[in-house]
Amino acid sequence: MPFLDNALSPIWSKVQSGTRLNMEDARTLYATTDLLGLGWMAKQVKEKRWGKKAFYVLNQKLEPTNVCVLSCKFCDFATKRSKPNAYEMTIEDMVARCSGEGVNEIHISGGMPPEWTLDNYLAIIRALRQAYPTVAIKAFTAVEVEWAARISKCSIENVLLQLKEAGLTALPGGGAEVFSERVRQELFPFKIGAATWLEVHKTAHRLGIPSNATLLYGHIETPEECWQHLELLRQAQDEAPGFMSFIPLAFQPGTTGLSVHSPTVVEDLKQLAIARLYLDNFPHIKAYWITLGVETASTGLHFGADDIDGTIGEEKIMHAAGATSPAGLARERLEQVIREAGCEPVERDGLYNFIVIRVGYIPYLNMAPFHNNFGPQPVDRAGIHYDFIPCTPRTLGLAAEHGNIDAGALSLVDSFRLAETFEPLSDLGIGVKGPAQSVLVFSKGPLKDLSGICAVTDETATSIKLLQMILEERYQRTGISYGRIASSLMFDGAAEAVLLIGNEALQAKKEGIPGFSYVTDLGTEWLEWQKTPFVFARWMVRKSVHIKVKQELLKNIDNALLSMKFNDVSVLSKVGGQVEKINMLPGLYQGNDREKMTYWSGFSYHLTPAHEQSIETFEKWVNAHV
Repeated sequence: MPFLDNALSPIWSKVQSGTRLNMEDARTLYATTDLLGLGWMAKQVKEKRWGKKAFYVLNQKLEPTNVCVLSCKFCDFATKRSKPNAYEMTIEDMVARCSGEGVNEIHISGGMPPEWTLDNYLAIIRALRQAYPTVAIKAFTAVEVEWAARISKCSIENVLLQLKEAGLTALPGGGAEVFSERVRQELFPFKIGAATWLEVHKTAHRLGIPSNATLLYGHIETPEECWQHLELLRQAQDEAPGFMSFIPLAFQPGTTGLSVHSPTVVEDLKQLAIARLYLDNFPHIKAYWITLGVETASTGLHFGADDIDGTIGEEKIMHAAGATSPAGLARERLEQVIREAGCEPVERDGLYNFIVIRVGYIPYLNMAPFHNNFGPQPVDRAGIHYDFIPCTPRTLGLAAEHGNIDAGALSLVDSFRLAETFEPLSDLGIGVKGPAQSVLVFSKGPLKDLSGICAVTDETATSIKLLQMILEERYQRTGISYGRIASSLMFDGAAEAVLLIGNEALQAKKEGIPGFSYVTDLGTEWLEWQKTPFVFARWMVRKSVHIKVKQELLKNIDNALLSMKFNDVSVLSKVGGQVEKINMLPGLYQGNDREKMTYWSGFSYHLTPAHEQSIETFEKWVNAHV
């Protein structure tokens, strides 16, 4: 890009080469009138890191009280307890305020009542952590941490350790204002200065507590004080890494009389762009829509910012000073703002982790329709990252139990066992219409005469229970022992039967197992006995997964089923790495589409009332035979 200001060219050369900018470069950036050139450079740096991604979070802002021991000239929020506008929320009020669906972050900052001790701060964190065990709690500025340490006669490190033990996730970046002793003495002489603020954050980082950083601009600060502020932050990040994001905060003059008007849009965008270029060790730059306004925050995504914060819920501090932005924004509006800026909205949590859902992928032929154009490779859609994790039915259940899987076609037995933490994903599942085709018992004699040892695959839980129920309840065959095997080639020759499922069952049916001339389809057995089709697996999703993620997952699976239409076999080429194992029917991958379609047509991927009846019958028996 040709720069209107030639002084930007050598800076761009340094950026391209990865050379760190110095304070003289910062002076040049603050002095330039080439806003578009400055923004263009910052946008290149941002997109090199994050591409078109722009982050947002579903969060709730809490200001527990506006009663404050300090009297800062620039603050229209804080007051004294004797004033009629003073308030203090109860802990119950705070917990209730955060009860909105899908909140991933709670952001707490506010006044500092002179009567509070460290116990007050700890009680807030403990109550919120108990109520919301998976939500990030970003709480208490460095000013509040130092105050809690002072009034409790504890070290800053000790206070932070106690807060972390109570459930604190991260520190917000407020209270930094501008690192200028001149400004501090004039505007907030009783508040901590740069050295203490930085020490609180560096101590937090060393204790494994990440944080954000801010700069309050647009009052009486000078450009030099701004770039010195950035330099101190960059040095602190070098010394004790842990800053996640930098947030330039546009001053809201309110009734303070410190500024005739708020910073201009040009000043706002310059602060974002300079921060992105200078703070090379900060992962994220935030265009905070509360102070900037929605339109400027959107534009800021073209000036180096990659985050616009979140839904907020209700914000009081900046609005008390006259901020004209909305008190909160819905998720849909945030995503719209990001898309209108030409970026891809990505929902994050309080630590800038993408919203990720881990989906169990069973590489069986009967699972292929679920993954047509959707998996098994990782994919990003609608701001959600899907990780497909290959499993057998049995290992999928274990992974779900241990917290390593968020969704998948769980075997029916596992869906019963994990019902407290997982719920059905609509009516999706793997039911049969008659024969299961790939849940087969190979035996030396008729199944109804079985009396000794039955070898069973180690890949299934449901099919074993199904076989046991049929033998005991339909044929009154008791005393049978079930020994797990790893494959059809690894079972004791003394076994009278072997149970195989999935691809291995299809292959054994094709090739046969010497000495085992009887083949029984358990789907057929159930249908003849119970007069309803059986269900082998049900799509389940962890209850704690956000409703939006559940809806997107359901939509993607439904689209996969629709796109296949059971006449498009291109999905088979995407199974990847399983071709030889699955290639067990004549011409399965070499043009004999009829056999593939016949196989798939025997399954119901949306469960019917008849399937639900089978589930109820089977569940009662399983629960009675745990």
